[in-house]
Amino acid sequence: MKQTDQDKQQLRKEIVSHFETVAPQYDTYKARADYYYDQLKGLLAELIPDVDTRNVLEIGCGTGALLASLNPGRGLGVDISDTMIALARKQWSDLTHIEFVTGEAESMTINEIWDTLIMVDVLEHLYDLETALRNLCRQLKSGKRMILIWANPLWRPILHALEHLRMKMPEGPHRWEPISRVITLMETSGMLIEQRGTRCLIPARIPVLWRVNRHYFKIPGLKKLGLIQYLTAIKTGDSPQS
Repeated sequence: MKQTDQDKQQLRKEIVSHFETVAPQYDTYKARADYYYDQLKGLLAELIPDVDTRNVLEIGCGTGALLASLNPGRGLGVDISDTMIALARKQWSDLTHIEFVTGEAESMTINEIWDTLIMVDVLEHLYDLETALRNLCRQLKSGKRMILIWANPLWRPILHALEHLRMKMPEGPHRWEPISRVITLMETSGMLIEQRGTRCLIPARIPVLWRVNRHYFKIPGLKKLGLIQYLTAIKTGDSPQS
């Protein structure tokens, strides 16, 4: 069913409220899932060439740890939650080359274009996916890269169970978008899909078994099963204006 503008604005309010609520415990949740976040940092380091860390824009930056881990020449973290941004500014106040501002993918306007744009575990929380992707593509330099990372829908039952058991951060309002739709929207926004895949088949430090994460994605029968799915795309030219 097609969303109305009223539906989108109601969803936006619910998303803002959720992340304002979880923000004070956000870093505690991350510490409990440190192996997962280490996997995310490793994947970003793998996907982003050194030359493209000159300036990096992160959408949905939370308290800023992923952006800081990339050590960009210039970094900008954007989050819909004022509290998240306040915490990020305090935590990384010594990193003068990174700035944090409140904003949202669907409507933000930044008078700057970027070498790399990353969005991690945010895509499912956007209240208007089509508008957001079209807007974000405008923030990139031609020939530069956008990286989208989000949870593999195959893991939905496990993630819901962990959340019910209070073993992971509550997700709040979210939708499980099929990757086929994300690809279509990226392509119509002026992006060329570069690569896609998964990582983190074993999302815990289990002796011996965690080593599977280094190799499983090279095996045809297993490569689609990782918890973390990613998509990278290159901006081919001017993004559509409407």
